[in-house]
Order: sequence, then C-alpha cells, then structure tokens
Amino acid sequence: MVGSIEEFLRWAGIVILCLGINACTTVPDSPYQEAWAATLLANPPHEKAVPPLGTSSPLIVEFDDAGAANVVQRRALLETIDRQAAAGTLLIFVHGWHNNAKPGNENLKGFTSFLREMNCKKPSEDPSAKCESSNQYTGVYIGWRGDSQNLLGIEHEVADFWTFWDRQSTSVKIGEKGLKSLLEDLDARVASKKVDRYAVIGHSLGGSVVLHAVKDRLKHDDVVDDNLYVLINPAVAATEYLPYRLLKNKGRIPKLVTLQAKNDYAVRYGFRIATLT
Repeated sequence: MVGSIEEFLRWAGIVILCLGINACTTVPDSPYQEAWAATLLANPPHEKAVPPLGTSSPLIVEFDDAGAANVVQRRALLETIDRQAAAGTLLIFVHGWHNNAKPGNENLKGFTSFLREMNCKKPSEDPSAKCESSNQYTGVYIGWRGDSQNLLGIEHEVADFWTFWDRQSTSVKIGEKGLKSLLEDLDARVASKKVDRYAVIGHSLGGSVVLHAVKDRLKHDDVVDDNLYVLINPAVAATEYLPYRLLKNKGRIPKLVTLQAKNDYAVRYGFRIATLT
C-alpha cells in the first residue's frame, strides 16, 4: 500500500510539473501599439488635427527589454509634437509591474480616462454641465514588458511574483537608456516652445523607470527645470531614493514628488519581501 501511495505521489508530481511547464508562457518582448504610429507616418495630416492628437487618447511609445524605444512610435510622437506645436503640457505615464500597452490593459484605460478628465473644462458654477475639451494636455503612455512570464495564463496572477527581479533590473535599463533619451528629445521641444513643459508619472516599477531616467538631472540644483517627476507607490529601494529625497531645489517648486498609498500591498509588502528592505 505504501509503495502504491509513493508511486501515485511521484506520478502526480510529474503531472503537476508538466502542467506547470505547459502553462508557463513567455510574454513576447514586442510592441502592441505600432499600428497607430505607422499609419500616422504614412498619412500625416496636412493640418493640425482637431482635436489635437493625444488629447483624448494618449500617444504610445513602447520600450523593449534592452531599453530601446520602438523607432516608429518614437518618431510618430516627436513629429506629432512638432506638427501640432500646441505649447501645452505633456502628461507622460509609465506603468509598472504586470502591465503593458496591450489594448484593454487596465493601466492604459485608466490613464486614458485620467487624460480626458484633465482636458475636461466645465463652468465652476455648474459641475454637471457637458464637458468641453480644453486640449491643454497631451498624453503619452510609456509601455514596456511588465511581466516576462505568465505562469498560469492569467494576467496579474500571484504565481507571477517570481518575475519581479528580472522586471526590476529591466526597469533600470529602460530608465537609464530609453526614457532618459526620450526626455532629452522632449527637452529640445520645450526649449523651442513647441511644448510648455512635461510631467512624468511612474507607478510601481514605473517609478523605478522614472527615477533612473531623471536621477542625473535631479542632482543639478543650478539648472532650471520646470518639469515635474511624480513617483506613485514606487518600487524603489530606500538606498536608491534617499539621496534625491534630501536634495533641495532652492525655493523653486519641487522637481520630484512621491505619493504612497497605504493600500498598495504589492509595494508595501511584496516589494519588501522581494528586496528584503
């Protein structure tokens, strides 16, 4: 009897292992949203779009694991800014762990709703009035491979926790190589008055992307920088963040703002476990 139980458990273990291997799928390191950019470059509008592109739905730029921006999307973004010369504010959002730029992604949908709210202009005396678009803000959604593996074929599965470490190192690459370079391109547009300023918002590991993209410029208090960098529940170790937290900005508005929600358990507990901080 004992032998049969041991044999059963051995075979059960083999079956479970096989199921796990079959269920573990690699998330492709490829763009989800290249079509909009290719179409725009192939058929650029002769006049400024009405409403301006990026004011009701964000423009999208995706980065691969090496930190390189999708060439087509990057070019489409910069050409759109140059063409519209809207002189407004860019709202740039960098998603975090488990997310991407796939159509229907909750972060993408949430940022789209936020962008429309920001561009919604209503008379103060009548909050229920119909929204009129101010077109003041142009949205840019930064996508990257927030999960490298999908263990059970279910997005945001707890079993995907083990992907954190390689996604954390990837967030650093994207910040230091990819987003940093893109922001330098945008700095040139700010200098030429094609856009007033930009705000970069990073959530979770997206906060890591943002911090590593802007950390060098945060060190230079003598450089005027009217842009804003916002980290929401950033998955960043205290040892990385503290040097920039202590920097002073000589009486000007803050460059770096960090917001932390108490109910973000992935960062509050999961990140601490993963990094033992």
